[in-house]
Amino acid sequence: MPKLRNFALVAGVAALVIYAMVVGQAILLPLVVSIAVWFLINVLAASFRRLPLVTLPRGLCLPAALVTAAGLAWLIADMLASNLTAIAAALPAYEARFDALLQDVGRGFGLEQPPGLNELVGRFDLQALARSTAGALASLASNAGLVLIYVLFLLLEQGGFNRKLAALFREPAKEAEARAVLAKIGNDLQTYIRIKLLLSLVLAVYAFAVLQIVGVEFAGFWAALIFLFNFIPTIGWIISLAGPALFALLQFDGFTPFLIVVLCIGLVQVLSNNFLEPALMGRSLNLSPFVIIVSLVVFGTLWGLVGMVLSVPIMVAVMIVLAHFRKTRGLAILMSANGEVSGQETEATRHQRKAET
Repeated sequence: MPKLRNFALVAGVAALVIYAMVVGQAILLPLVVSIAVWFLINVLAASFRRLPLVTLPRGLCLPAALVTAAGLAWLIADMLASNLTAIAAALPAYEARFDALLQDVGRGFGLEQPPGLNELVGRFDLQALARSTAGALASLASNAGLVLIYVLFLLLEQGGFNRKLAALFREPAKEAEARAVLAKIGNDLQTYIRIKLLLSLVLAVYAFAVLQIVGVEFAGFWAALIFLFNFIPTIGWIISLAGPALFALLQFDGFTPFLIVVLCIGLVQVLSNNFLEPALMGRSLNLSPFVIIVSLVVFGTLWGLVGMVLSVPIMVAVMIVLAHFRKTRGLAILMSANGEVSGQETEATRHQRKAET
């Protein structure tokens, strides 16, 4: 009965959290994005303090990180916004080329009347899709002011966080336990974000160079998408590769540009996601692939593209918190990839366990 009660309690809390995420999306989403941006700025500041060739003064690291994050956000937003209108205008021509390609393929298989693009996708309006995507980006931009205000206040508040944490816990053992949990979350997420950011930048620059050499239109747009979608685990690289590969297939007469884009960009993405990234991260990201997929679906359904990007950092933080408490440590083990979690019982938790025994 105690185990059943605990399971029911966990399920109830999870249901309430999901309900709050749906109902309070307009309030929670800008707040969560602000915390992610604030954390990214601190990761950049910590990286600037450890530059191998240039040593920045400690007081300049945070402003430099803030300027870098703002410049990167502006560059990506400019690439997306400046190309969306052109892509929407060019879609009818590409749709006609795709229909012609389907006709040729269909005749090659012996079909007298091969279906067109609209028949295949159920009269799907590609221009409407482009307009809805532009509307989603505009909605995200409308919250940029609120996110910026949140981030600035978080940066101002972070100096007094240690004093607040010390005042929050009267017992030194519990304070040490809380600091251990926060330190573990901070270290693992810093490693994850630093490596993801570096690899995403390298992949985006490399993809831009390949697309420019091949001559694929809207190379800046596809490079920005590759940067963003590389933060989405498992399926992000596939989605980001589909766009430039399809446009290369429709833009040119032969299959050579399409094969160059798929092989040159896709092969590097596969090597990065399956070999280089796990080797660099080590055990900092110890999530089960099944948990990653489930969190991707859940957060993507609730919060869209932003939720898919934030799904892994949120689940890493949840697993670390669960691992530091005896009653929830089993859940953390189930969420892990190899059954090993780094959370250890602190002095306060050991005393509590002995008292219960």
